[in-house]
Amino acid sequence: MSDPDKTARLRPAIRILLLISLALNLVVIGLVAGALVSGRVGDRPRLSFELGPFVRALDPEDRRAIIETIRSDPDVRPPSPRERRRKLVEMVQILRTEPFDPAAMEQLLAEQRDQGQRIVSRAHSALVMRLSEVSPAERAAFADRLESETRRGPSERDGPREGRE
Repeated sequence: MSDPDKTARLRPAIRILLLISLALNLVVIGLVAGALVSGRVGDRPRLSFELGPFVRALDPEDRRAIIETIRSDPDVRPPSPRERRRKLVEMVQILRTEPFDPAAMEQLLAEQRDQGQRIVSRAHSALVMRLSEVSPAERAAFADRLESETRRGPSERDGPREGRE
């Protein structure tokens, strides 16, 4: 049988490991989102948000208009590199502090989540606004491109990659 004292000691350790894992996953997501927001990913066009097939289906003029709408809204600006670094340092400090403060970690993660939700919400609004400004023919063309984007798999959208056969 298992030792009750050993089991009792493991539970907090497992919770801490799970929280650390979650935090690290969110840091990675934040870094990837930051790279997408800044446009520093491969040779993709500079985008201020990622909405998958919607973004790919937009023509460059509409994409630029939506990006400018989002960038002009001070409530949804992505954090600066300095702010991202500060938040990462804060997260590391929370993780290393004993006893661990789950409420502080929850607050930090909630701030990141809320900021991401504000950006996506504004992007959705900007897309709807832009689509309401274009002609029916332009909306139909967008619908065709969107339908095409959702039918194709990632390998077809991204084109051939080096090393793929």
